[in-house]
Amino acid sequence: MRNCGWLVILALAGAASATAADWHPEKNIEVIVGTAPGSNQDAAARRVQKIWQDQKLLPVPQTIINKAGGGGEIGWIYLAQFAGDAHYISMTSPSMFSNQLLGKSRYTLADITPIALLVREYETFSVRPDHTIKSMGDLTDRLRKDPASVTFGFGVSVGNAQHVTGALYGKALGIDARKMKMVVFNASAEAMTAVMGGHVDVLITTPGGIDPLVQAGKLRVLGVAAPARLKGTLAATPTFREASVDIVFSNWNGVVGPKNMTAAQLSYWDSVFARTTVSAEWKKTASDLQQDATYLASRESKGFMEREREQYRDILTELGLAK
Repeated sequence: MRNCGWLVILALAGAASATAADWHPEKNIEVIVGTAPGSNQDAAARRVQKIWQDQKLLPVPQTIINKAGGGGEIGWIYLAQFAGDAHYISMTSPSMFSNQLLGKSRYTLADITPIALLVREYETFSVRPDHTIKSMGDLTDRLRKDPASVTFGFGVSVGNAQHVTGALYGKALGIDARKMKMVVFNASAEAMTAVMGGHVDVLITTPGGIDPLVQAGKLRVLGVAAPARLKGTLAATPTFREASVDIVFSNWNGVVGPKNMTAAQLSYWDSVFARTTVSAEWKKTASDLQQDATYLASRESKGFMEREREQYRDILTELGLAK
């Protein structure tokens, strides 16, 4: 009887362990987007949802929930209501760190659970075709002589990936990035118009938004902050490193969940996003948009986000912007 008792206990423990290791969603999945419909995050969320539906990767329905406002704060407030519930996940970007460091948000990495890094978009510097700055070398020379001699334009907020790219560039040149002229526009399209109109010298943005303008000869790309040259329209564009400026920097889209997610829940989402990002549709769209679709699972994405946060903290502190 004593042996039988132990067998029962071991069987129950094994059943509990199997259940804990085999989490799967049992109700509708909400994918939270802290920006308005049509934004980059929103578009990424809808591409993910389409692949899930086309390939039947989830056993339950999914809904995209736009919670725009407060620089993403409304979305974080909503996600925070569902601690430990993996039926709620959220798109994210570097603004998660910058807003907190700038004092615009109280939510940090401790308040969420990293799930995946989906794509990276390496930043570029562009000018109008007839600008006197013809190369990254020209830009470097002018900034070293006078950091305030070049005006950089970008959208849509102080401390974002574009702003940080410009500041990192100045820092790499050994100049005081606080002396550089940075103009923030309400939208990237406004910054593009200002550069093409000759009101601003250099546009800082990701490749996807400017590809048609480059093809039309309305913008000329000086360099891209990628580890290697991109393909397509920008195949002939040198990297920052080729121009002797050791910077690799990107905007990116990722996925997080609420805090207190379990290992079993993360294992489930790792499997889903691994299958999502190897699909031909995902890879083609990323290629068309000049995105680096190097997927990172939950453990690796956590490390990536922690490193990104510290890089943002360092440069925003140097700029005197961190709270």
